Amino acid sequence: MQCEFCGEPSLTGRYDRVAGLDVCATCRSTGVLKHLRARGYEAAARNWTTRDPETNNRTFHVQTDITLPVDSGLTLRCVKERWYHHISRLFRSELEVGDPIFDDHIYVAEGTSAAVADLLSHEGIQSAILLVGAGGSFVLEGPTLVAHSQSRVGLSAEEIRGQIQEVAAAAIHIVGWHARR
Repeated sequence: MQCEFCGEPSLTGRYDRVAGLDVCATCRSTGVLKHLRARGYEAAARNWTTRDPETNNRTFHVQTDITLPVDSGLTLRCVKERWYHHISRLFRSELEVGDPIFDDHIYVAEGTSAAVADLLSHEGIQSAILLVGAGGSFVLEGPTLVAHSQSRVGLSAEEIRGQIQEVAAAAIHIVGWHARR
């Protein structure tokens, strides 16, 4: 068995699950983007804080940008489901994947093709989108994947690393899905 981020066997023989992938402890505790870059992906992540000048409230952001080594051929945009998305269903149909947790928390704002439905049927993709999309957006446009999350509560370095790992796992799932087509 090999780590699905770095491709190496685990030094301890143990693996953690990240969005349906087996990941070694080294990758789990360090940055995974360097491993994606070694596999032909372009990847970057950043985090920042904004402050509302009127209320002085802070918002914490994490954004991960990944260019896949293949063009997925898809357009997909997922965001947190809000009350007004229920109203929009009166005027347009929304892609439902059949998983009540995913369907209740994530609104597929763009991407209703059969190929998108097939991609979203995979639990690993749903897991990554749920984590990131619950506080922001998950956008796939051809070979480009951008995941942005925001929170009113500060994020620890471990939480930021976890979000980046979920997006990296989604990228690996998308490339694997593309290869199986």
